[in-house]
Amino acid sequence: MPLITGPGQMEFRRLPASEPTTSAPPDPDSAPPSFPGLIPGPHGLYEPDPTRCEPAAISDMSLVLVPGLGFAAGGTRLGRGGGYYDRWLAHLPSSTPTIGIAFSLQICPSLPTLNHDQKVDFLLTESGWSEGNRGQPPIPPPTRRPMDKFPDPRF
Repeated sequence: MPLITGPGQMEFRRLPASEPTTSAPPDPDSAPPSFPGLIPGPHGLYEPDPTRCEPAAISDMSLVLVPGLGFAAGGTRLGRGGGYYDRWLAHLPSSTPTIGIAFSLQICPSLPTLNHDQKVDFLLTESGWSEGNRGQPPIPPPTRRPMDKFPDPRF
């Protein structure tokens, strides 16, 4: 999970193993019981508690899910303007795939870029895969059953 460590700086942390939860009322300043080790971060999102979550080595990552406000074919990404992911991704080995995660409405025909902008290798939306910097992912699309095989509308 990403952790903001300073202006324009972030690192990733490993979440702790599940811990027993109590039946006490939830504290609005702590993470939901199903996500131990998370605390509210400076941008209003939960992030790892650095006192409970160990740093994750960049070399241990088998893939990275990358958020964004928008994406374009070819893997161009529009972030929030802080450069956190651009700086961090610049150090990621090129053999580690990056997957931009978005809704279909966030995929644009094109986006403006700067020299320091990092592209994602693949794009994934609720509609499926889209081309990223490395083209289509080496994962076959899911097969869908025709609706006529399910006459009951509950399925």
